[in-house]
Amino acid sequence: MDKRKQSSVVFAIMALGAMLLSGVLAPPAHAQRQGRFFEEVVTSGDAGDDFGSPPNNPHGRGNPINWTHTLPASDLAAANSGGVIVDAFDVDYPSRTEYDRLFINGSDYGLLEGRNQQWGSTEKPISMAHLQAGSNAFWVDPDEDPDPPDWILYIRQSTLYLYADEDFDISVSPASQTADPTDTTTYQVQIDWVGVWDNPVALSVSGLPTGAVATFVPNPVTTDGGASTMTVTLTNVAAGSYPLTITGTGTANYPDSGDSRNVVHTTAVDLIVGEAGIEPPRGFQLITADPDYIEAEIGETVESRILGHFLENCEGPIKLTLLSKPERGTAVPETVTMTLNATQLTPAKDSTILEMAIGPETEAGEYTIEVEGAGCGLDDPGKATITLVIKPVNITITKRQSQSTVMPNMVQIYTIAVKNNGQTEVTGVVVTDVLASTLSYVSDTATDAVHTVVNGRHTWTFNRTLRPGGSFTFNINARVDAFIRSGISISNRAEAIADQAPDPVLSNTVTATSGFTAVEPKGLQVSKRALKRDARIGGILVYRIEVKNISQAGPIFDIVLKDRMPNGFKIPTGKTVRDGSVFTDPVRSERTAPW
Repeated sequence: MDKRKQSSVVFAIMALGAMLLSGVLAPPAHAQRQGRFFEEVVTSGDAGDDFGSPPNNPHGRGNPINWTHTLPASDLAAANSGGVIVDAFDVDYPSRTEYDRLFINGSDYGLLEGRNQQWGSTEKPISMAHLQAGSNAFWVDPDEDPDPPDWILYIRQSTLYLYADEDFDISVSPASQTADPTDTTTYQVQIDWVGVWDNPVALSVSGLPTGAVATFVPNPVTTDGGASTMTVTLTNVAAGSYPLTITGTGTANYPDSGDSRNVVHTTAVDLIVGEAGIEPPRGFQLITADPDYIEAEIGETVESRILGHFLENCEGPIKLTLLSKPERGTAVPETVTMTLNATQLTPAKDSTILEMAIGPETEAGEYTIEVEGAGCGLDDPGKATITLVIKPVNITITKRQSQSTVMPNMVQIYTIAVKNNGQTEVTGVVVTDVLASTLSYVSDTATDAVHTVVNGRHTWTFNRTLRPGGSFTFNINARVDAFIRSGISISNRAEAIADQAPDPVLSNTVTATSGFTAVEPKGLQVSKRALKRDARIGGILVYRIEVKNISQAGPIFDIVLKDRMPNGFKIPTGKTVRDGSVFTDPVRSERTAPW
């Protein structure tokens, strides 16, 4: 049975005005073993107001906005954490304090936190003790403060989600086997599901010596607590001690987002091959690491299990030393804190955990960690080597435009979205946008941000934290130049940085083209008059010609004005004036003078 579910219940939908800011709130950061396996979305159209008589204000004090979430008993039993996200629009008296409180099955979860005169999302972690199988009552008591009497609260959506572990553990017995150069030996591999895991786990082995072949039956393992027998067949294998790594691989699925995660776990065993009449040699590698290759992000804490391998003639202890500088590779910087939970191993306690906490100032790169194990009388102690790859914080920025064809004086709307695709929180997000010269800034919808402009470079510095998977969007409104000609390309893109991602991340480029509106002849008004009533032969007569734009199409370009001159008249050189400035003389064709 698939323990992971996602359901949706819709009983009313209400919209109010335009949404000022679209924000996607991510769930709280959870351990890598966890996944969101249950989500229910409920939409509500209730509105509440403290005072007044029905039907004008039906939701006063003591008459709260109510809704329910239905939770199956099996999902509640599997969950170990959860929360709720409430989307609300609150029209409050600006100088007053927010008093809308959220209650879950009678437990007070505090204020909706002042989303005044705008849509906003409030996220509340929920104690599992406050949830019950079946129907769960949610309500908000609108504005319990008795003054003023005209506060209103709208709720349009409530999302209840649950988290559960989704992983598996792998173990092998025995930890060491001894065989002749031509022989067969077996190990028992067991897979135990953790939380809601219910996927196949495929098995493989590495480190086999030349002449050795291994098989797993069954493979993959498809049941909780299922076992597979690894049979190793040797053919003329050289004597020695061979550390083997057994790997289990599966896929964790997250139905609410459609994402999946590859899960890989390893464990180590020893294969000791002896010669007839000769005691098997002591192990040349006393310790190994599981895993020995780790990818992590800045701000994350990861771990590796250090395993001790004891031969029949070695009772330990194996003393562990964390080397400050590896033989090969780059040592981890001081911003990574490494802790060994134990400094020696014995057959009774043959493993310990190495924790690696990656500080926020750590530079991305590949580093090498070595743990040395000394004991069993060996002159050359074994080493466990771990490759730690620290990835840069992964943020993306995208940009969309409202129109691909724009007209003069039109307002173009750009929508910018920033998303945290990593596994750690991102702070100090700064978005920069340089508008094209044919655009002028009008306004924006960014909240929790400081907007500055220097030499046409617009910058928004956000005072908010982006949780893993979280994102936010805002709009930039820019007006197109009133005198732009048609066919002009207007390209634009933005960039973003953050405290954890100091190198600029560029968005996609959006391009719009300026268009035009054809003007009918009646959209122009032309008048002509002479500045004198009479003229004499050889004198100069001044005509004033006025052209007016009386259309509603905006600016008009490429106007050609033609004037048919009376017989015997000619235009003197340098005497044409437009709006008070000397203008180019027309090239006359017979009696027609075009400008």
